[in-house]
Amino acid sequence: MNEEPEIVDSTNMEILSEFSVEYDEEEIASPSSTNIKKCFIKAFDGWVVFATNSKGLDEAIGNVAFERGSFKQLSQELEAVLSGKLYEEKIDALTFQNGKDEMIISATSNLPLNQFAWVNRVNISNLRHIELDDIEYGEMSLPVKAARQLHQEMKRLIAEEKI
Repeated sequence: MNEEPEIVDSTNMEILSEFSVEYDEEEIASPSSTNIKKCFIKAFDGWVVFATNSKGLDEAIGNVAFERGSFKQLSQELEAVLSGKLYEEKIDALTFQNGKDEMIISATSNLPLNQFAWVNRVNISNLRHIELDDIEYGEMSLPVKAARQLHQEMKRLIAEEKI
């Protein structure tokens, strides 16, 4: 059973939040890990999209799409990851399902061979079969500082009842 992916185009979605991505000093020493310039939260109809743009590119390309109904739970799970729940419970990721969304939030830390410093990331993905902005599988991988900022923006949007 090879079903076609759901098509999501975020190019004309309303931008609800936009912020610059900050990096730790260690990451700045490894320039190949600092290619994201800004992060965006976009929405239209029943969809929410996390998007980024890279240095030298102004267009916000979608990384992860999911239903609006998953937003609050994703915010809670992201907060748990940022608070150390993965380490405390000795698990690799937090997952949840909402409707057709199967969201995964994880944290990674590695030292690539061509890098000078550890690269620490928080990863968000949806296993739902979606083609977002012409990319069939999406994952957002952010530095920890940027993931904290994303979480703050999510909480703000919830408090303002924008999502």
